[in-house]
Amino acid sequence: MTFVSATPGFTKTIVQQAPSADATINPPSIKRSPDQTERESTPRDPSSKADVIIEGRTKDAVATFVEQLTKVNRGHQISRWNTMACPITLGLNSEQARYLTERIRSRSREFGVPVAGQSCSANIVIVVTNDADEFTRQFLRRYTKLFQDTSSGISELAPLRGELLQSRPIRWLNASRTGGAGGGSLGQVYSGSRLRENSQENAILLLAIVDASMMRGVKWGQIADYLTMVALANPRMDARFRLDTIMSIFQARDAGGLLPTELTANDRSFLRALYRTHGAASAVQQRKQIESAITK
Repeated sequence: MTFVSATPGFTKTIVQQAPSADATINPPSIKRSPDQTERESTPRDPSSKADVIIEGRTKDAVATFVEQLTKVNRGHQISRWNTMACPITLGLNSEQARYLTERIRSRSREFGVPVAGQSCSANIVIVVTNDADEFTRQFLRRYTKLFQDTSSGISELAPLRGELLQSRPIRWLNASRTGGAGGGSLGQVYSGSRLRENSQENAILLLAIVDASMMRGVKWGQIADYLTMVALANPRMDARFRLDTIMSIFQARDAGGLLPTELTANDRSFLRALYRTHGAASAVQQRKQIESAITK
């Protein structure tokens, strides 16, 4: 997890600076209405060849899959949404924005993530722009101090900046805060076993930047489910997935392969396990619990 000191004021500023709604974000690949796109998406046949291959997944492959979806800072636990999540989509017309936001809301509830009502302070912020590179550069220039805060927990600033500045279909920044295992605040962070027994890592912010010019060949449902995985987990941006997952849509598209139409069985198993594991466990323990749940 990437750790930054996110505040309501910071999130409000992001919302104000993002591309305006009803802008000209409408590339040919996602030009159709959400309803039309959903009618054209056909769920994968459970008996298909791809799923037969997935049934033969190895423990090593599952362990790699879980590790790729749970990036953590050294010494920290796996972060997840233990308090209310509030998604918002910026830079699209109202219909498209509403579709993405509501699908993320629906998916989140499906896996037991607490979701706030409509009038809430956004902490899952999806920004869609035709110039993601420039938006990211401006973001990094504007919030330089954010990455200099020693309490933020960022230990590898240079690699993080490099990842954010690299052109890709979707890039993201997550933030979390260590709290008490029972959901309260934690006045002091303890080490060793006491950390695992008394604390949990609470997701508090996701900023995802979607490059509309790189959405060729993908549909609204796929984009929404990809963003759901980004928001609810914390995938590595540079990961190349071996198992069937919605996170592979751009990788598969560029290779001329078959794209998952929605969250896959692996994705669902992972998210169910992530939000059922004991949040106060260490990252190693959490990953083992998730791996065990997926392979059952």
